[in-house]
Amino acid sequence: MVTSNPVSTEAVASELDRVLESLTGRVLYRDNAFRVTGLPADASPRQVRRGREERMNPYYEPSAESGAAPLPPSADPDALHHAFEGLRDPLLRLAHELLWLRPDVEADHPHNTAVRTHCAALESEDSGQPDPAMWATALRTWSAVLDSGETWTWAKARVRAIDDPRLTLAAVRALRERLPEHLVGVSLALAATAAADGDTPAAERHLRLLNASPFTEALVRKAARNAVRGAEARVKTACETAEDQADSGGLKAARTLLSDTAEPLRVIEALLGGADPLTRSCRDEAAITANRCAVGYFNKRRRGTGVARVLQRARAVAVSESTIELIDQNLAVVATEPLLREVEPLLDSGQIDAAAARLRAWHRLTTDPDREAALEQILVDPRRLASKPHNNNPGCVFFLGAHQYGMRDSRAEPGTAVNTHVTTLYLTFLWIPLVPLTANIVGHDTATGERIIGGRVPLSEAARRYRVFALVALPVLFAAWTAGAFAALYTAALGASIAAVCLVLRQEYLRAWAKKREESA
Repeated sequence: MVTSNPVSTEAVASELDRVLESLTGRVLYRDNAFRVTGLPADASPRQVRRGREERMNPYYEPSAESGAAPLPPSADPDALHHAFEGLRDPLLRLAHELLWLRPDVEADHPHNTAVRTHCAALESEDSGQPDPAMWATALRTWSAVLDSGETWTWAKARVRAIDDPRLTLAAVRALRERLPEHLVGVSLALAATAAADGDTPAAERHLRLLNASPFTEALVRKAARNAVRGAEARVKTACETAEDQADSGGLKAARTLLSDTAEPLRVIEALLGGADPLTRSCRDEAAITANRCAVGYFNKRRRGTGVARVLQRARAVAVSESTIELIDQNLAVVATEPLLREVEPLLDSGQIDAAAARLRAWHRLTTDPDREAALEQILVDPRRLASKPHNNNPGCVFFLGAHQYGMRDSRAEPGTAVNTHVTTLYLTFLWIPLVPLTANIVGHDTATGERIIGGRVPLSEAARRYRVFALVALPVLFAAWTAGAFAALYTAALGASIAAVCLVLRQEYLRAWAKKREESA
């Protein structure tokens, strides 16, 4: 007697996953036990035993009836042995019956039409001439068959006919819940294979056919989630492996990670879409891990060779703004660090303007686009060359001294209540700014009101030009005040000549320095 135990449905569903695992993708029908053996789906135990004896005979020839099947029986002894052994499992047998031709109905019955059309569509994939119209018909017909109450009435009758105590009506309930997702998963498996091979049009075609089929959007979405579990696991495993190898070979680990995750990331994005949270999470996880490995290598070796290319690949994978911003910051550091090392002695000794002048000369001379962009990044931000914080505002003594004027590059420091800006320290007389001396970072804490003293940064271009002008103009004004107009003209000519000679010599020196660095870079 067949019994129905509702509590056992979950256990049967677990077993059903095992049974259906071997029937997916292109082998959905090829590996069906009734296709392999050539037996009808309602074969009795006696027919199965007799069929086994006949088909294991090397002189056996299939009957004419087997030619009505969408695929011929197998002649492989191993496949036949495996199929006949599988038919001993009543749950496997019932699942294979539902996915094969029904002998109790006409050939044009919707169930048989679904099997034949779907099988032909699958075989057309291997022929290299897929038929979208056939796929649409197969999906539409299977959806109608699985929604039909007659299908499951027949399945219950088959449970009673098989009459095995291991098979209950819970199996029918489990199959009714699981088969729609499984058949959708067949198309998704083909889409995943196409995406892995880089055949985006084929992957999109299968997804488009599924979305146009009567199968619900929720079902397709759920099946897609299940279909990418393997790809998701590959991404996580690759990230964990890269993390483990980061200490010994961070750059190699990052390259391997990006190569190993390229295919599974394509599969996940093809099946779920680029906007799906799982797609974004997997892409960002791979990008962040590659970034961490590459930066760790750079921090240890202080060499940027190859690191920038890896970070650029990681940036192409990243999708969130925070991850892209992080990689961009590291790219800027990797690109500029070797250049900053060339002027490191000057920076350590506080000669900020001298270091900036060398880098400006190099920027004018270089012909390498990447190096030019890296130098531009350094020079456009005055704080990239900042020295250690110190207070160099001595104040004013007897009307002569130094005082800070002006404000540029105002910033709110992230995560703090501190606002800073760059100001210029001038040589003053009666608090009138005469000659710009240095530029410094200053600011204040809006929470406590405390004054913040930052480091020295390069003078602005306007301040540098004004300094040259002031150094020539001040002696001229003094000469005019003390000795008259002729002395002022003479002083102006002499000062301009000296300034011109000094500027030319300085430019030649800087050009020679930059040329030497360019040739050795």
